Amino acid sequence: EAQRLSAVADYASLAVWKSQLLEQAQEADRAKGRFLATMSHELRTPLTALAGYEELLVDSVLGPLSDSQREVLDRMHHVTQHLSALIEDVLAFTSLETGGEIVRPTDFLAADLLTAVAAGVQPLADDKDLTLVVESAAKPIRMTSDIDKARQALVNLAGNAVKFTERGEVRLSLGASDDGHQVCFTVTDTGIGIAASDLQRLFRPFTQLDSGLTRRHGGTGLGLYISQRLAALLGGRIDVDSQPGAGSMFRLVLPREYPPRPTTASGAGKQRRICTCRPEARAQSSRVCARPMSAIPATITRSSTASGPVRRTRTSRSTSG
Repeated sequence: EAQRLSAVADYASLAVWKSQLLEQAQEADRAKGRFLATMSHELRTPLTALAGYEELLVDSVLGPLSDSQREVLDRMHHVTQHLSALIEDVLAFTSLETGGEIVRPTDFLAADLLTAVAAGVQPLADDKDLTLVVESAAKPIRMTSDIDKARQALVNLAGNAVKFTERGEVRLSLGASDDGHQVCFTVTDTGIGIAASDLQRLFRPFTQLDSGLTRRHGGTGLGLYISQRLAALLGGRIDVDSQPGAGSMFRLVLPREYPPRPTTASGAGKQRRICTCRPEARAQSSRVCARPMSAIPATITRSSTASGPVRRTRTSRSTSG
């Protein structure tokens, strides 16, 4: 009897010790979040002031500028934009981790969201001499969701596509499921692609596949993680279809109405199949589904795909390869 009581006491002591360790770890995690949020806000304030001074100089408010001075200011602009993007990623990360994100649904056209995202990544594509193609469904798709969060998720996907594509094109397309309950925003590139062994690491925070001192591409490694968390927050998901050397396809699938309608298990499976790639498109590719745990120079043509007629917008930039 004494041995049993001693064993029970040991187990109770161990349980208390583990509970204390868990509490300490959670408190350390909260402290990390508070530190990141505070530092990000402190960094953003002088960066905003710096951007304001830059605007004054660019607009020649303080006097005329030479070509060499404008070149320096252009480089300064790119640096401040890069730093601002890093800070915004950290702020978004801390907000998601602490549960501070609130969904504010509004009614909007899905094509307007796609156009806004394209306009945002167009300068990045131009810098790399990439062709940016925008395909929108012929019939307007109106949806109810948080447009700011959907835009942030889609901008991260499109920005990554441009970042990891050296030649060719980045394609943004829009479609809907057969039952009309889901809207699919697809980002396809002709970049380096992703190996099957790396797919499961894509959505981990602070993770980059080319990590290390010799990595070629910058960033915090938070973009895909933030997009995945925002998609889950909006009741959606992100699908990935990629093949090394042949490019990648990321698809943001969102419910047409927020909050999403409840579906049965069989209905959910049907919707999942609708929003995957056509088998003939990437028969040898690897796939993973991430689930919860008009300022463009263009010519308009009509074309038809297996999913129906689309309006195709192609930028006037030429490809480099």
